Amino acid sequence: QRSEDSCDLCPDNAVVPAAYADRTLPFIAAEFNGIVPTCEILQAALHSIPSTDVYCEGSQTSLFEYCGCDPNYPPEPVYLTEQNKCTVCRGEGNIMKFPEKY
Repeated sequence: QRSEDSCDLCPDNAVVPAAYADRTLPFIAAEFNGIVPTCEILQAALHSIPSTDVYCEGSQTSLFEYCGCDPNYPPEPVYLTEQNKCTVCRGEGNIMKFPEKY
């Protein structure tokens, strides 16, 4: 059973949404002895540390959106296609045609 002050990835003791539960976190595999955790596994692991732990704060700050805790965060990355290409860019997609001038 978790304690009252245990860490939660999502605010307000919410669970990671089901659509994100299996999302992998390969960039923190070293923290899990080389095993690539999912958002659900991270959430369970965080329950074992206090909310005041530095690792808790770091996870909440950097991973809560990626794991779906923020409803405004898109579920999947948005890739540029011909239909939604950048309309600000000029030429070959460069943001600044003459970067040396700025």
